Amino acid sequence: MVMKLTSLTAVFIARDFCASIETVRALADALAERVVDVNIIIVANGAGSVTARTLNALASAIPDVTVLYLATEQHDDVARLLGIEQAIGDYILFCTPTLAEIADLDKLLAPAVEGNDLVIGRRRGGRAAARGPFNRLCFFIFRHIFYLATAKHYAENPPTFRLLTRTAALHIAASSDSEVQIRSSEIGPGFPVKIVDLPDAPAFYVPGIGLRPGISRAIRLLVTTSSFPLRLISYIGMVGGLSSLLYAIFAVAMWLTKPDIAPGWTSLSLQLSGMCFLMSLMFFLIAEYLMQIFASLPLRSRRHLISREVTSQVFRRQNRLNVVDEKGDFQIGMPDEYARRPSPLTIDTK
Repeated sequence: MVMKLTSLTAVFIARDFCASIETVRALADALAERVVDVNIIIVANGAGSVTARTLNALASAIPDVTVLYLATEQHDDVARLLGIEQAIGDYILFCTPTLAEIADLDKLLAPAVEGNDLVIGRRRGGRAAARGPFNRLCFFIFRHIFYLATAKHYAENPPTFRLLTRTAALHIAASSDSEVQIRSSEIGPGFPVKIVDLPDAPAFYVPGIGLRPGISRAIRLLVTTSSFPLRLISYIGMVGGLSSLLYAIFAVAMWLTKPDIAPGWTSLSLQLSGMCFLMSLMFFLIAEYLMQIFASLPLRSRRHLISREVTSQVFRRQNRLNVVDEKGDFQIGMPDEYARRPSPLTIDTK
């Protein structure tokens, strides 16, 4: 048994399928044996009515569970980032959950006790996205284009089973490329990482992102996580300006060396090359200033994506809440015996 962690928030995604109440209860009980304070956040991402009823019943039956319903269906990585922003624990656990993950909790928690900020559970099988041959080809092309454009690897597999410290999780959520960082096997300097090999588990497939949403997401990631498109415009403007200067030099050289130049050709060429040079210079400066603005913009909060929040009314450790009196009964507001006491600042006017 590993040393108990202080507090932990488990985050997992529910779509049109959801883990059973028994599995979630087993996860909560297993974590309660290993962590002092535990809470669970379930992000309902595109969940239907049947799943919503199951999640509401789950929140009523299991202590310290919060269900976040998203207004519109998002990519699962965005849903996980929302889970990070709503988490209150010192550690954040991404899970599916499955019985295999519950059995391997000790292998994931032990490296965290040793001081690692990110612990990744790596196994064959488990949850995987179902993609057709054409979607797999498009995803393969996108990952290589993304690396060429940003020099960053977009990991193929989602972060289904990993543990992060709160510091590392908030660092990822606050990054401009958070949807890329959340999949990565490294965070950056100062954040130790440990990869743990786990036993194989049966594979089960869930619906993957469609072709049209996938293309939209690919374009958005290329535009929002990197200044490469603006930098490309800057490079084009620079090349255009240099080409205009070279053409102006060519026009002057022809005027000096060729006696049979048509009248007005040199003046017209210099005028056109000068205008092209000024336009290219404008594009270059505008792109550079836009890159500075892009780098200084604060990240937009993802809170607007949540349409409803359902919180469990059952708490595993009621004696730690400040709304419980000495007898163990819930109190809303100040108890009567304290409310009747005169304030020490009260002045007797009699």
